[in-house]
Amino acid sequence: MKKAMKVILCIMVSVAILAGCGKDEASEKIIKMGVSAGPYNELFDVAITPILEKNGYKVENIEFRALLDSNIAMLEDGVDVVVAQHAGYMKVFNEQRGTDLVAIQKIPTVPAAVFSKRFESLNDVKEGMTILIPMDASNAARAYGLLQKIGWIQLTEGLDLMKASKLDVISNPYNLEIKEIDSTLIPRVLEEADFAVIPGSIVWLGKMDPSKALAHEELLPDLYLQVVVRDKNKDSEWAKAIIDAYNSEEFKAYLSKNNPNNYWAVPKN
Repeated sequence: MKKAMKVILCIMVSVAILAGCGKDEASEKIIKMGVSAGPYNELFDVAITPILEKNGYKVENIEFRALLDSNIAMLEDGVDVVVAQHAGYMKVFNEQRGTDLVAIQKIPTVPAAVFSKRFESLNDVKEGMTILIPMDASNAARAYGLLQKIGWIQLTEGLDLMKASKLDVISNPYNLEIKEIDSTLIPRVLEEADFAVIPGSIVWLGKMDPSKALAHEELLPDLYLQVVVRDKNKDSEWAKAIIDAYNSEEFKAYLSKNNPNNYWAVPKN
């Protein structure tokens, strides 16, 4: 009886060990994505996920209302990866919270652009017109940089454009009334203004026609969106698989067929 009990116990222990190993191995093939509505997660779903699945991975999308919530969940290991933030956002997040998020890959990004429902050309700008731009610091800086690019304002010489604000405007020859508002509201109230600078993700959310853009920003290196993970995961096999997917010939072929009017700005790497 004792021998039989020992045999049974050994079998049970062996089964438990094997089951545990199987679960660990399987879990390494599951990539948990923190997602919120926007073009970058959509691009991942339609073009990157299929590549990962061919290599044996399963992608689980976990939805959040905002990018901030996704980042917090990543710190708690609730998600593995986020693909909707640029270097400036990640840097501020890490500095404010003392955290260890790192970027492992730049990805195609939709530039901010100038739109209007009243005019069809930048040449229509006139004295005292109203220009709407985002109120959050990073997107406001991009807007001021774009307004300088098209010649409507001048900023302090030598300024880091990632930090531009209304205080840096040293010349406004058209006396434009530049209003900073919540970026998500801009598509809804665009008819009430003359022009607006709108980030690419908001163009997507507002279901606007990107081909109607009158001018695009020149993306600074730190404004490209990135694949972001925790430092401890940057060398994991699944992280390497994501990097390989973004650099694969299959993904390049997808972009060559699905990038009308250069909607996506593609990083050189």
